[in-house]
Amino acid sequence: MATLRSGNTIDRAGVDLLGLTHDGTYFWHSNYADWGKIFQVDYDGTVITSWDVYYGVGPGNYALGLAWDGEDIWAQSIYLTSIVPTAWGARAHRYSTLGALEDSFPLVTGTGSMSGLGWDGTYLWSQGAGAVDKVYQYQTDGTDLSNFDTPGSAAYGLTYYNGYLWSIDNIDKKLYKLDTSGNVIAQWDLPTGIGLVAGLTWDGTHFWCTDRTNSLIRQLLFPSGDYVAMSIDPTGVPWYAWITGNDIKVNLLDARPSTPGTAVTVDSTGDYDSVSECLFDGGILRVVARASADQKPYLFYSSDMGATWTGPVDMS
Repeated sequence: MATLRSGNTIDRAGVDLLGLTHDGTYFWHSNYADWGKIFQVDYDGTVITSWDVYYGVGPGNYALGLAWDGEDIWAQSIYLTSIVPTAWGARAHRYSTLGALEDSFPLVTGTGSMSGLGWDGTYLWSQGAGAVDKVYQYQTDGTDLSNFDTPGSAAYGLTYYNGYLWSIDNIDKKLYKLDTSGNVIAQWDLPTGIGLVAGLTWDGTHFWCTDRTNSLIRQLLFPSGDYVAMSIDPTGVPWYAWITGNDIKVNLLDARPSTPGTAVTVDSTGDYDSVSECLFDGGILRVVARASADQKPYLFYSSDMGATWTGPVDMS
């Protein structure tokens, strides 16, 4: 099985990191030690702002999963409903970027250990670990639409990207790619040396996770030769994009890129470490890859089904 590589890291020295999301510019993370606090940080780890989560539903409230819906932060919070015997409840809270509570609803009964949260543009996806081991789909009014079992027994971080749910597991030490019915599409081992993971997010070009053991926000890179992005062309044929060596490749086979077949070279003159997008847009095939040297995203596009390519275009 392929193993992810560890890329850049953001040092949050001494911080016990939990949930993680990205708003298109900055990261947002929660912290176990500071019960119920959420931080906004840049790529250097500098804190832009922070605020406390809502405590009105019980003592011991803190945020585990985080998700960005394009405007607000959703936090999946757990709280004590009883001290003796110890019992936990769970709610989803929606906050403005200034920390104002704007909405809240209870999660499914018995999901007190819910630990990951994702947003697909319409629905929230709430993931649990331990005794729960399920992913729940919610409307923003709290209606529970569906659920399925997690692929691992300690699923923590959850995010949504490119039509799929992505789940990170602490015991298996794997990143899982899931469809919205819970089927495992692909899986990768986490990098060697990674500690206890919690949050997971996509920043537009890469996955990042929180490493609680080492107080790091880690960039995750896919192994050379493994695909990252996939799209369906107007005729219904899947196209995959990936990196082989330093070259960007695409393939129109309904299979993994390692399956024998004709692969198209998008670019062989640059040095790229990952592909973040493979997309058909109005008959144009777009591929975005990140350069190894400056870590900037570059666009390549083709209007003749991959026969010729224009690029690179700096997208930063």
